[in-house]
Amino acid sequence: MIDHLLKLTGTERLTTSPYHPRTNGATERANQTIINCLRKHAEVNTNDWDKWLDIIQLAYNSRVHSTTGFTPYELMFGRKINNFESWKDEKNNENSLEILKRAAQLKKQYEVDIHRSKENVRDAQTQQTATQDKSKNIIIESFEPNTKNYVDELNGKESKNLFVLDKSPYRIDGFRYKFSKTEIRIKTNKSFFGTKSKNKDSGNEVLSRDECLAISISKRCGKLEMICEDDFCSSEKEPQVDYSWLEEQIYVSYHFFVTKIPIRGYTYHQKLFVNSRTSCLPKDLFCVIDTATYIWGSEIIHE
Repeated sequence: MIDHLLKLTGTERLTTSPYHPRTNGATERANQTIINCLRKHAEVNTNDWDKWLDIIQLAYNSRVHSTTGFTPYELMFGRKINNFESWKDEKNNENSLEILKRAAQLKKQYEVDIHRSKENVRDAQTQQTATQDKSKNIIIESFEPNTKNYVDELNGKESKNLFVLDKSPYRIDGFRYKFSKTEIRIKTNKSFFGTKSKNKDSGNEVLSRDECLAISISKRCGKLEMICEDDFCSSEKEPQVDYSWLEEQIYVSYHFFVTKIPIRGYTYHQKLFVNSRTSCLPKDLFCVIDTATYIWGSEIIHE
């Protein structure tokens, strides 16, 4: 269902890879911040932008991130970044004390800071999702098991190409197949003086439900094979004709067309073809309108 929803909404599902942060929102956002910093520092001379990368990297890694609540440097190395202080006058401490201090920093990083930063990220994502849902009027409702869903397309003046996933209100929902058959009759003749003449007539024929089922299964109309593309199948082969002197020749062939069409209804007793003079119901499983035959299966009827 998700693949069908992505296809209907025109959504292209992509994956990300190293050094190509497409679809990776966090990396794209970080790159945006770095680009804005480069634009400010290299405003005078745009050719020396690479000279500012180290300074900008240091500034970015030492800044507390609004989402995690920690600096990137602190989460990466387990300690706060040096504040450019002079350590020349500092007395050398014992190595054992420094090792214990460093071990305590790493322990705090893995047991406290990383978990807290993850919680901060989840809280920020939840808040951002709620803000976006509210601005887009998104309502989240749980569906019961075996609930039939559908994707509806709204093409109004203010909502063009808007798709809604909702509980289906239709008791009749599926596809019908339209079958049409046209007889092609070609008459040829050659006059006494050798002049050739050719007349072509056509007429529609009504197919029975059994004939339509046979065509849908075999994808053939007698000896003619149908060509199918997406939801449409056809066979339009013209007969090969010849001319006989002072004798009329008749050649007959057929054109077949099959079209897949959605079918929906709110009740079991609702006419499926409102604009026609027929009163075909879902339980009939076929209907003849003018010269076309429509068939469908019982699977369109949902209890």
